[in-house]
Amino acid sequence: MQVQFITAEVFNQHQEEFENANFLQTNEIAEVHKSSQFYEEIFYISWTEGERWIAQALVCVRRRFRFFKEAVIVQGPLFHLDELSLLPQMLESLEVFLKEKGISRVEMNPYLINKVLNESLEVIEECNYPELLSYFKEAGYHRSLDLEGGSVILQLFRKDLSLFETSDDIYNHLSNSLKRDLRKATESHIQIRELELDDLDIFYSILTETSLRKGFAVKDFTYFKKMKESFQDKAKYMVAFLDVEAYKAYYQERIEFFTNRVEELEKELAVREAEGKHVKKTRGLITDAKDQLASYQKRKKTFEALDIHNPMLALSGYLFMCYGDEVISVFGGSHDEYLTFGGSSLLNWEMMKFAKDNGYKYYNFYGTIETNQANQNEGNFNFKRQFGGNLVQLAGNFTKTLNPLLAFIAKFKKI
Repeated sequence: MQVQFITAEVFNQHQEEFENANFLQTNEIAEVHKSSQFYEEIFYISWTEGERWIAQALVCVRRRFRFFKEAVIVQGPLFHLDELSLLPQMLESLEVFLKEKGISRVEMNPYLINKVLNESLEVIEECNYPELLSYFKEAGYHRSLDLEGGSVILQLFRKDLSLFETSDDIYNHLSNSLKRDLRKATESHIQIRELELDDLDIFYSILTETSLRKGFAVKDFTYFKKMKESFQDKAKYMVAFLDVEAYKAYYQERIEFFTNRVEELEKELAVREAEGKHVKKTRGLITDAKDQLASYQKRKKTFEALDIHNPMLALSGYLFMCYGDEVISVFGGSHDEYLTFGGSSLLNWEMMKFAKDNGYKYYNFYGTIETNQANQNEGNFNFKRQFGGNLVQLAGNFTKTLNPLLAFIAKFKKI
């Protein structure tokens, strides 16, 4: 088995042939990395036996302790799952190749499932590829599984859309509470729009504010601009906007409606009481109408306090990647003061419909944390699980030190 350099063009020809294909193992993401200069070197390799194309990988090189080079294969390498038995040979040949190139350490995290849990965090599938774990262990790789953090996505929430006939079928299976929230967002005149390249600052403003609130790091603006330039239509920056004037007209119409409703019911109540008729039902209707009226009056008061002057108010924004057989919600968030409008829920629902209507098999909520808050009905995982699906834990992060000196240093430094 041989490992060799290949060109970007050759890599691109094969990158969607593999079952574990993903956007982080593409020629497009390589162009993004090159523009950011985060990595010292980026190259493409293939594993072959004669004319047989076995596997390929996008390899990024970074420095460790200034003097050592580390090769990183994010969500790779790409290979056919029915040829998993070739992994020991692949690892052996890769290490020989990297040592010849002066690489001291290698890190990889194949895009393969290790465990599947349901919405109640009960394990329903255990270790889909047990041989993969044993192969890495026998080859001397250290496995880490930081599911709640780190720079590599090892845990995600994913919904299998192939289980449903249509997007209407998906909607019918959503919880009543989520359907109520989606109806409320739609009635409030929230509109979903895709941003053009010149408008990405709207998304970036939402993302950076969310990062400060949630405590996660965000790449600079040029990274997101390059993502759109490289992936084109596969990268969709979607934002939920509130049509301000339409929303004002909506809650004002509702206030007037329920004001009149209360007046009519109170007149009916007086008549029924004078006639000695049963009034319990009428009193109940009055209570309901007053509750609704109070709700819309509160909405008006709250919104007026925000002192909004823009005709279209950006609420929530996400970058969605449409690649392979899935639509992925990669980055995103919401302005804190507008969370109650439900823009994030409507945005994810509209993209889930888009995924189903355009033949994608999975809707992937991607990095999923805060599973410990599920019992309190809070957090990142709790938001995602209301749409239905499974928590998927990937195989892990595998590292091996190839340079004896770096191995010695690693005993005293945590790397």
